Amino acid sequence: MLDIPSPVRELAEDTLAYAPLRAGDRRLVRPGYVVSLGLTPGPRSTVISRLRLGPGEVAATVAEIRALLRAEDRKSAHWEVGSSATPASLAEELTALGLQPAAPPFQTTAGLVLPATPPAVGTLPDTVRITRVTTREDFRRAQELYWHCFNFTPDAAAQAAVEVDFRRRTAGSTWLCYLAWRGEEAVGAADAALTPSGVIMFGGATLPHARGHGVYRALVWARWQEAVRRGTPYLITQAGALSRPVLVRLGFVETAQIRNFVDSSFDCGV
Repeated sequence: MLDIPSPVRELAEDTLAYAPLRAGDRRLVRPGYVVSLGLTPGPRSTVISRLRLGPGEVAATVAEIRALLRAEDRKSAHWEVGSSATPASLAEELTALGLQPAAPPFQTTAGLVLPATPPAVGTLPDTVRITRVTTREDFRRAQELYWHCFNFTPDAAAQAAVEVDFRRRTAGSTWLCYLAWRGEEAVGAADAALTPSGVIMFGGATLPHARGHGVYRALVWARWQEAVRRGTPYLITQAGALSRPVLVRLGFVETAQIRNFVDSSFDCGV
């Protein structure tokens, strides 16, 4: 087993419990769990992670969190049950309390770490160019790429959130966004968050007609270069069934398994 530092492993397993906050985001840290509350709407704007509960505490904790989220006017929450979560029966107890497994292929994700130079070095195609996003126009391009690749139809709130998110990104220096180009066409996008332990990879999307041409690898390599430049040479991410095989081929190692659940029971009074 590679000697990966504990803070890096913790980032891979419970990413949002430790990732840098963007302006307007909040994190509620309790002894047994962490609630991450994103400012703008999205499927992961409300996440429960770093679950460390004792025997007999699960039902009361679920009720406590549901009450907290009702007060926040949240409609659903994403729960992440990592390899280190306790008790051992946590996933089964959450299911019994009404939580549902996340939709495939995201029922289970893996915490992954890249602790060495990617094998892709020297094999990136000349036809792919990576740029850092610094303008509103390019930031919207990146969001539209995500929407297209993940079959998401943005409503008015999601459209309005693009401007808000751009201002939040430029207000700090810990979140980065990248675009991949083939010629004059933006064909891929990816995000990253900078931490003292390494660079967290968030997101990653390539337009269907551009897949198989090294775009994904080039976006990984750009973030690895940032990690090395900062003197924190680890890439950290959570990957589902589709991206995990690609990342493992690039040298990532699995450090945790995460079972994902969705809770939409806030209005039923339980």
